[in-house]
Amino acid sequence: MKRLTTLVLFLTLFFGCGGNQSLSDTTSQSSPTFTVSRAPSFAPQVDLPIAVNAQLILSASVALNPTTVNEDTVTIIDAQGTRFPAFVSLLDQSIIIKPKIYLTPNSNFTIIISTGVKSANGLILTRNIEVPFSSDGPSPDITPPTLQARLPNGFTNVDTYSKIYFQFSEPISPLSLTNTTVTAYNAFFDHNITGTARVSGSLLEFELDEPMQPSADGAYAITLHEGSTIQDLAGNAMPTNSSSISAYVPVPDSSRPQLIAAPLSNNTYTIGDTINSIHSDGSTLYIAHNSGLTILGFNLTTSLMTHLASINSSQVGQVYSIDINATTNRAYLATSKGFSILDITNKEQPKIIASFITTRPVYGIDINNNDAFLANSLLGITIVDINNETSPQLLSNFPTTGVAFDLKVSGSNIICAEYDQGAKVYDIQGTLNSTLPVLGHTKHIDTYSSNFIFASGLQGIQYWDLISTPILEIQLASYVSTLVQGNGNIAYANVLGIGIASINLIDGTVPNYFTLNFEATTLTYIADTTSTNEYLIIADRNNKLYSFKVQ
Repeated sequence: MKRLTTLVLFLTLFFGCGGNQSLSDTTSQSSPTFTVSRAPSFAPQVDLPIAVNAQLILSASVALNPTTVNEDTVTIIDAQGTRFPAFVSLLDQSIIIKPKIYLTPNSNFTIIISTGVKSANGLILTRNIEVPFSSDGPSPDITPPTLQARLPNGFTNVDTYSKIYFQFSEPISPLSLTNTTVTAYNAFFDHNITGTARVSGSLLEFELDEPMQPSADGAYAITLHEGSTIQDLAGNAMPTNSSSISAYVPVPDSSRPQLIAAPLSNNTYTIGDTINSIHSDGSTLYIAHNSGLTILGFNLTTSLMTHLASINSSQVGQVYSIDINATTNRAYLATSKGFSILDITNKEQPKIIASFITTRPVYGIDINNNDAFLANSLLGITIVDINNETSPQLLSNFPTTGVAFDLKVSGSNIICAEYDQGAKVYDIQGTLNSTLPVLGHTKHIDTYSSNFIFASGLQGIQYWDLISTPILEIQLASYVSTLVQGNGNIAYANVLGIGIASINLIDGTVPNYFTLNFEATTLTYIADTTSTNEYLIIADRNNKLYSFKVQ
């Protein structure tokens, strides 16, 4: 399947927005911030080339004035500065750019958002915003998208707050959706129900205009009408067919998970840049984001977050994930340039010991003895000798069946999360030992009791041992993008559109759903040595950090 990249531009700073703010819970008014990501909300940033016949999608964080978004204010130029012809349209807060002819293959381009673009309230950009990208080889994308998963799956119980989700093999064009792409029917009351379908990357969300009602025997039929109404970014239509989901809302049961409003602390912190992941260590938070690394102190009594230090992306690249060795005071960064080793003995003055450069981004990293194992995106898995940490040396590299997003090492096995290819187990030499039947889009792995927990999109949480034996498979009420191991046998999952689910890894029960008034993107767990104070640290779409006490 030809991989497509959805460019997402968050135009978070317009002239006149907000007041003067500082790094500790602020956004600078003078320098607009934006980010680029492959699949909004559920995939890390992927620097993949764009198919020559693909649409480019930019998403503004505020509503725009549609009369200001056109071919004169949003343009594409090539490396020589020549303008490339393209259609420009605005759908909700998405700017959709469709080149009028195929892009020149294997070339660099820049999308320019000029100061002529205004918000719906008349706010203006202080300067042009430039979004670089590159084109793929000369072969156009002619592969149609396929439906990979859906939630709920088959006739099943749902909750009144549920949305319906369909997961595709690649990003879907928002322009291809109509008011009949997804339809809903209440069999008990014998009437059709209207709703709204939205697509974000490869995930289509359908929300009914009225809440589902409890019924002992009534069912809802939600139908996805495939065919020409659903197209990928290159305009390839799905085969004509339909996919139906039957679901019902049972009479309330006291044993079912309870919705609890997360007791968010008033102490927050704004990074002002796209947060890719968070790592905690003792009372310290390490924030991986597109502009580098930020280190924060976290007071386990007051929940106050304070700035300790920053490493700029000009030094190490965009930071995607972090591995910490508290014993040796080392931090290992997975970055857009490769990986870097930091001395964090003094957390207020971290020092870069060395960096190892790769030709593709590194999204996940696991340190095992004196070796660094890198989830090296399109390059597969890269193993680096860090015995002499001032001079890392390449040991080996081998391809993976999918894009390597995250990995964990266990003995002589490497478990790799490969997004739409699920999870795979390789040996150190790169031989594929087994394919774990982990369904869904898997991009995050954690460990518990020498076994492995996978965040698997619409398939929820899957907990496996190394011989492909499922210990638990827990489907939650929505898309699971990230998870974190808490204290004891509890894990916490980021459940799209709902909040945070606490999961008992012994029996698979879900004691609570902590609802949020924002969409979480990633999270981590932090506690004191006695586990008296236990917190979840959560990032939202606006790159703001929140915390709440879970114990």
